[in-house]
Amino acid sequence: MGRCPAEAHLKPPGFPQNRIPSRIFLSLIEVTMAIVTFKSNAAGEIYMFRETAEKIFKVIGKPLGIRGVLTPEELPAAIAALKTEMEKEKEYLKAVREREDKLFKEGKDLDEEKKPSIEQPVYFTQRAYPLLEMFELSLKDDTPVVWGV
Repeated sequence: MGRCPAEAHLKPPGFPQNRIPSRIFLSLIEVTMAIVTFKSNAAGEIYMFRETAEKIFKVIGKPLGIRGVLTPEELPAAIAALKTEMEKEKEYLKAVREREDKLFKEGKDLDEEKKPSIEQPVYFTQRAYPLLEMFELSLKDDTPVVWGV
């Protein structure tokens, strides 16, 4: 009753058709794959997965709503928080590399099960750096950073 036959292919086979209404099912997909667009007159636009943006804003100490603004008055604290977190990560990675170098020089196997991998992890610093640059340019031009508008 009222079901769109075209939406039936969106649910896995054997999935009860009456369990989740299609519009809610589609909304769940949209929420998990959300993109946040940050805008500033000083720096243009930056697109970021919502999950990544939430991690960055947790460091900043400001909730990431559907829409929001970081005023020029809030930017210095946000910049300082990001730089502090980036520096902590840099020191941590430096210590890890030093430990691995020491073990390698001693002839110890770092991880017998470790297989060579093409994948390289993407660290917080790499993900946050474009936003940090936007914040700095916006502060310099005394313009806000907005998202969701």
